[in-house]
Formats: sequence, C-alpha cells, structure tokens
Amino acid sequence: MQHRSYTLLNVLGLAVGLAVTLLVVLFLRNELTYDTRHPESDRIYRLTSYFYFETENHHYAPTGLGLAPLMQGESDAIEAYVRVGNAGKNVLLKHGQDAFYEDAVFYADSTYFDFFPSTFIYGDASDALRGENSLVLTQSLATSIFGDVNPVGEVLRTNSNRFVVTGVIEDLPQNEHIQFKALLPAFTEQLSQEDLVRTLWAASTFTYIRLKEGVGPSEINRAFREVHQKYMVDVASVINSDYDIIVEPLEEVHYGSKAEFDLPKGKLSYLFVFGGVGLLILALAMINYMNLATARASKRAKEIGVRKVLGSTRRDLIWQLLIESVTLTFVGLFLAVILVELLLQSEVLIVLMQKNISINVIDQPKFLWWGVITALVVGILSGIYPALYLSRIEVAESLKSAFKAGKSSVQMRRFLVGLQFTFSISVVVLAVFMTRQMSYMSDRYLGFNSEDIVLVPVQDTALREVVPEMIEELREQPHVLSVSSARNVPGDIIGRVLMHALNPQKVQATREAMDIMHVGEGYFHTMELEFLQGSSYTAVMDEDSVFQVVVNESLVEYFGWDDPIGEQLEWGLQENGRAYYTARIIGVVNDFNTSSLHSPVNPLVMFLDEEQRGTLHLRVDSENMKSAIASIEKVWNQHSISRPFEFSFLDEDLDMLYREDQRQSTLISMLTLVTILISTLGLLGLASYTIQQRYKEIGIRKVLGASVRQIVNLLFRDVAAMVALAVLISIPISYAVFQSWVSNFAYVTPVQWFVFVVIGLIAVIFSYVVVSLHSLKAARTNPVKSLKYE
Repeated sequence: MQHRSYTLLNVLGLAVGLAVTLLVVLFLRNELTYDTRHPESDRIYRLTSYFYFETENHHYAPTGLGLAPLMQGESDAIEAYVRVGNAGKNVLLKHGQDAFYEDAVFYADSTYFDFFPSTFIYGDASDALRGENSLVLTQSLATSIFGDVNPVGEVLRTNSNRFVVTGVIEDLPQNEHIQFKALLPAFTEQLSQEDLVRTLWAASTFTYIRLKEGVGPSEINRAFREVHQKYMVDVASVINSDYDIIVEPLEEVHYGSKAEFDLPKGKLSYLFVFGGVGLLILALAMINYMNLATARASKRAKEIGVRKVLGSTRRDLIWQLLIESVTLTFVGLFLAVILVELLLQSEVLIVLMQKNISINVIDQPKFLWWGVITALVVGILSGIYPALYLSRIEVAESLKSAFKAGKSSVQMRRFLVGLQFTFSISVVVLAVFMTRQMSYMSDRYLGFNSEDIVLVPVQDTALREVVPEMIEELREQPHVLSVSSARNVPGDIIGRVLMHALNPQKVQATREAMDIMHVGEGYFHTMELEFLQGSSYTAVMDEDSVFQVVVNESLVEYFGWDDPIGEQLEWGLQENGRAYYTARIIGVVNDFNTSSLHSPVNPLVMFLDEEQRGTLHLRVDSENMKSAIASIEKVWNQHSISRPFEFSFLDEDLDMLYREDQRQSTLISMLTLVTILISTLGLLGLASYTIQQRYKEIGIRKVLGASVRQIVNLLFRDVAAMVALAVLISIPISYAVFQSWVSNFAYVTPVQWFVFVVIGLIAVIFSYVVVSLHSLKAARTNPVKSLKYE
C-alpha cells in the first residue's frame, strides 16, 4: 500500500478497538452464563423469603429448613429439593498434627450433586454425601492437604466432628454462585412434620427446587400457598406480619436477585457500564477509520479518476473500497487476537478481572464465527461512508488535482470527531467520579476507629474455654492497648431479629426487624465507640431475667424516644402470642456501619457475650506493630497447641468489601486510556484533513506575513469549538451514567462541578497540543511549494 503511515494508523486503531471488544465479550460471556452449565438448570429454582412487617418489608435469601419438604408434600410437580448452608468463616480443619482455617466450607442435603453435578476425580457422586460423616473436597484443597494422592478414606476433623473424605471434585467453575472448597452432609436426621413447621419463620438455609419437565414456576407458588394456609396463617395474624416467597430461576440468581443475607452476587449496572464502554471503544475505532480514510481523499483522487477513465463504474469502486476496508479489519482482528492472548496471560489482568479467561476456538467454534462476522460488520460499517464518499469524485476534478471536499463532507467529519471526543470526555469524567467515590468510601468515618485493630478468630470450641484467661494475658502485653471480642465483625453478616418496643413514642414504630450483635466486655472502648446516653453492661441479665442491651442512635430515632434508658424491647413469640424474651436498654452509642457503605445504618441491638466467642478484637500500638503481633502470637501458642495462629487487620478486611467496586473503577480507568488513544488518532486524522484542504491558503497567508503561531491558531480554531461543544454534551451523559453506577451505594460523594471544568480545559489544551504538533510542519513549509502550480 502506498500510504503506509495512514494504513498503520487504521490497522492499529481497528486492532485496539477489536481487542477491547474481544476482552469485553469474553468477560461478559463468563459473567452472563452463571449456573448455566448444569443440564437441568432451566428447571431449577431458588426459593427466597419475603417478610411483610408492620412498617417495612424485607427480602432474605435464606428460607426455613422445613419449607421445601412441606411444599413437596403439597405438590407432585416438585421433583426434588436441596438445601444448602454456609458454615461461616474460619472453619478449623485438622489432619493429623496439621491444622488450618478454611472459609469456603458449605453443608447440604445428600441430593446436592443431583442438582449441581461436578466432575469427580475420586469417589462417586451417587454416595458422596450419603454418610453422616462424609466430606467432599475440591481438587485444590485436597492437593494442599494431602498432596497428589487419592485422599478417599482419609480423616479430617473439625471443631467437634470427625469426617471421612468420600470424594474429590474438580475445582468449581468461576461462574457458579455457590463456591465451596469443602462440602459436608447436613439435614440427615428425619424431622417430624411438627418440627418442620416450627422452622418456617426462621430463614436459615438456601433452598433449591427442581420441577418436573413441562411444569412452570406457578406450581411452586401454588404449593407454597397450601403450606402457608395450613401452617403459617395463624402465626401471621398473631404477630401482625406475614411471609411469602419469591421464586428465582437458578440462572438469574447471581445477577437478578435482590435478596439480603445472600451469597456474593454481581451487579448488573457494572456489566452495563463495562459493556457500554467496550462497545463505545469499538465505535470510536470505526469512526477513526472513516475519518482517516476520507482524510486521504485528495491523495487518492487521481487514483479514483484513473480507474474511472479505465472503465470502472461507481459500483466497482465502492466494492473495491469496501473490500479494502474489510481486509484491513481482518488484519486488525488478527492483531487483536494476538494482543488479547498476550493480555490474558498477564498476571495484572487476571488479578484485575478476577477471572481466568481464555480464547478456546476448538471447544467453542461459535467464537470463531462470531469473530468473522464481527470483522465483516465492522469492516463494512467502517468502510461504507468512505467508499460512497470517494467513489463520487468526478474525473475532471481528480485529474486536474482540483478536487475539494464539499461543506457537507467537512461537517460530517467534524461531527464524527466531535462524537469521538464527546464519548471520550464522558468516559474520562466517569472514571474520575468513580475514583473519587472509591476514595470517599475509603476515607469516610464509619462511626468507629478501624485502624490498628487486629482480628484473631476463635472458632475452636475447645479453645473458647481459655479465651477469658487469654484475653487477660493479652491485656498485659506492652503494645496491646485494649482487647475485646465479638461474634460479629463489621463487614460480615450479622443477625437480625423481629423486635418491638413496649412503649414506642412514634405511632408507626411497632414491630420491626432489628440488627443484633453479641459483643464482649470492653468492645465499645476497643472500637472507640462513643456513649451518647447511659453506660456499658454490668451483667448479661438483670435480676428479673431481662437482658441488658446497648443500642445505636438509629434505633432510638426509630422508636422516637427522648430518653431511651430503661425502655424495653421484646422478641420471640410463644403460642399464646406473648414474647419469649425481654431486654432493657442501658446505653446508647453513636451510629456505626456494621456492613459496607452500600447499605445504610440500621437499628442495632447489642448483647453482652460472656463467653467471648467469635473473633478477638485487639487495638495495638501502630508504632510497634510487629512487636504487638509477636506478643499476641506468643500468648496464643501458650493456650492453643496445634492450632494455627491467624490474624487480619480490620481496615484491610473492610477494604475487601469494595474489591468489586475498585476492580470496576480500575477497569474503566484502563479503558479510558484506550478511548483517549483512539480519539487522539481521530484528532490527528481531522488535523491532517484540515491541513490538506487549506494547504494553499496557508501558503498565501505566509506570503502575506502570517507567523507560524497565527497559522497554528487558525487551524485550531474550528477544533476548539468542536471540543468545547463535546465537553458540554458530555456533562449530562457522564453524570447520568455515574448516578446509575452509584445507585448501589447508600453513601455517595457529592458531584463536584469543577471536575467538568478541569477535564474540559484539559481536553482543550490536549487537543491544541495534538493539532499544533501536527500543524507545525505545514506552517513552516516554504510557501513556494504550496503555490508553485498557481
């Protein structure tokens, strides 16, 4: 090809655009195929709980233990069910003298692998969970414990049980919403109908139902109505609340469920933003091709004229130019595939995407066809306008070198480049706002001091007996400032109980679901929580068997108390409708976030946990962190022989709550660099075209005394207006997309309008620099060269 630099720019622009599109498609394909690998996934549904309280409704992912078996008794259309639970964090597993903690331990009915088949490396799916002490491991966990041997028959012990390995499966695909490394059998004891009914109001397990072929989900709702009418309606009338289920197709659970207390889920808004930016980059690359192709019009005018003289029709020229465009696109696609393969091997991208994705054309031939079709479509769409534009050049104009683009052509080119800048500036603004939101969440005060808090899990039941003595010894360590414990750590799932106040001041404040925590002695001091009223505990219960509780500001505000000290809360229902338990408020602390900043602060009730179970919270001297950790480990080892010492920092654990948001923000920032690169190529194409069209004008102005600076400013004047308009249009676009993205957060950084001004100025300065550098050669050219044919 004659004009190598233009061809190289075209191919590189298309290659980058197609590479980004390939990455986005691979990522979205993985995300949008959650739980679809199971052969009967279209017949599997998850049941979730929907509670109707007096003032609010709540949607929870778990249901009662007895819901599925009772519903199956009401409907022959329910073929089978499986119940699944999460054993929680830091489950102690012991093999011989070795011990370690594992987070991804689940338990389930023996029918689990009938619902969710896995490839067994060792053992058999049919009886892997039949035994009461069975245990199934994933390949990675089994290898880390036993090495590369068959572990079936080996024994693993937990806190209080002994399990025999009955199977090893391949590691679960990343696009399944249930992710475990060890699976235990559960619900092996056959419960009576009366016992099953008692569990209906206690949301405790994830429940899945498989329907018979040809049956719709309406049958599930019919079966539930039967159960509700028989076993739940009387209790509902007593507590003045109600219960319903929401049926979720298995394939929609990860991205479609809105339930609380759920397994980790994805956010559709993130996919929309990511996919939208990917398509946008491809569109920018296509616009680039159009601009660069038409910018060469004056260079190719003679070629077009000669071809017409030799007998080529306009249709022939259009086909030739389209074939050229498609050919360049396929070259770009080839380079894009190579680039994607290199990027997918990059550790940075693997960590960033949290996915191990690959291009497998052999196993997925559809992907190859998709690439071919995409290249054809992109090639045709990119080349159609240049083909129509170039093929209409008249022979006389082209052979006399008198061809000059019309006004409409100039306006079209400015519109396309303006569109590029509008999209690019929008993406840049969005990336800045997303980064500011992540900084805002990182810096926001949570209501307690999360810095310098060391967390040490105490999950072993045998170890709990020595925890009080251990805490006393830890308090004597020189670099440990304070020690306490809590069953619930901020950021983890905490409990929730339906409570009501005996004397609420607000009429609408009656029975409501309240968050609950169990904390040890000294918790408020360790976490630096402020008492607004009252004081801390003196005992778990008063002499009249009423619990002492500390509450937060939100609970006091909810019930409308001016002086909440001494007010009482009740929860738990007896058959006569009276409460099982009563608590008396002894203190009020400031509101603090017990979960991520995606959620607001809820009314909270805190109980004293004398056994000090769960997790130790230690505030240490930050200037002597290593010495503090060493002294904590020394005390631990004295009391916990053969149990591993593991710890984490609370502030780092809280940062993990926003890992997905941070990942999204970083990905958008990376794509922003690509949009800037492609838009720069488009601007270079426009500048090149403008210089060609005004080449002789530049020569005349130089003869008349114009300086290089004046000529550069003249060439930039039209571009400046275009960039300014792009900035104005990008403001509502970026603002709307950002508002959609932050809809997942309860706390949002305010939009600072100076950001638009600063980015707009940067865009103008950047475009001036690009145009200036490209214009200097023309501005410095001897006018004799440009005017020698006049």
